[in-house]
Amino acid sequence: MGEVVIGFKFLDPSCCTHYNGKAYIYPVPGADEKWGPWFRHPEPAEPDGNDCGSGGWHIMKHLNATYAPMNWWPWAAQGRGVVGESEHKARVHAIRLRRIPPPVFWRALRLGWGRRANLGGADLEEANLGGANLWRANLRGANLEEANLWGAVTEGTLGLEK
Repeated sequence: MGEVVIGFKFLDPSCCTHYNGKAYIYPVPGADEKWGPWFRHPEPAEPDGNDCGSGGWHIMKHLNATYAPMNWWPWAAQGRGVVGESEHKARVHAIRLRRIPPPVFWRALRLGWGRRANLGGADLEEANLGGANLWRANLRGANLEEANLWGAVTEGTLGLEK
């Protein structure tokens, strides 16, 4: 199936996304598995170069929750069979997912993944984000209750306005 695209998928608590009013349930890894099974789109589109549209699963190349469902959580994603892509996302025929536990997600944010990230609506309750680079990130609507932001770079960060 060719090239593998790596990025993120944002799923709701029931491991779903929603597109055109329809819920899509994704198979996720079992307790002893790192990655879930490869999951092919039921109606794969022909390659058209577009990063958006039907006939493919969408993978965000950066932490960008613009199209995330309510109460989302990020998952690591690998995609195969690229239909189309842009700088921001890819549309693929097949996808598999890997769970990102909260401490790992927080560590990634501390290591710079939070810079310019769109994390609007994120559940970061009790997150250890001390020293994180959240420069120009979007945290509007994020739950930051009891989160540690000590020493975090928050210049231009949306959602932290006093």
